[in-house]
Amino acid sequence: HTPSHPAPPNAPAVPLHRLGRHASAVYARGAATSLAPDAPLPACLFGGILARSNRLQDAEVSLRQAFTLDPDNPRIANDLAAVLMRMHRHGEARAILLTIPRDAGSVVCNLATATASVGLQAEAVALAEEAIRLEPNSVLPWRTLSNSLPYLHGVSGQRLLAASQACAARLPRAGLPGFANSRDPDRPLTVGLLSG
Repeated sequence: HTPSHPAPPNAPAVPLHRLGRHASAVYARGAATSLAPDAPLPACLFGGILARSNRLQDAEVSLRQAFTLDPDNPRIANDLAAVLMRMHRHGEARAILLTIPRDAGSVVCNLATATASVGLQAEAVALAEEAIRLEPNSVLPWRTLSNSLPYLHGVSGQRLLAASQACAARLPRAGLPGFANSRDPDRPLTVGLLSG
């Protein structure tokens, strides 16, 4: 490989991030991006790892760079819009999402969320229903509908319940673990306090 090729520093970023070594992962992605400043993929990947590290302003800068280099890439546009929504800039996110094809449920769900956040509740519900038509067995569209319906004027409790039940039916279910505590009635009692 050549010393300036972005692949070697880019390769370890994902395992480093998954191992909790966020600073090293960010460094690896940053190095790959600086070695290939005209390539959108390293900038997009760098933006993603910054977003997962909760460095939203830096993620926006990197994703905007990727978006400028490849404005027709729906993944980059969707990732940038998701970061903008996390920064409560829903109008900007919605404007970007409106420019890309609505052929993936995640894109339509993000558009529905941004649309609800700018006060267009009926349109947001229609978008969530569109996402359900695209991916009827996926949890995300049903969760988006369940999150959008409460803000729609005149929605009935029956409709809210039906959407919540449909969402719950698609959630993965795992068996409950067995209790590992001692059954001795004279054992010490442990009390924990939980707070939101």
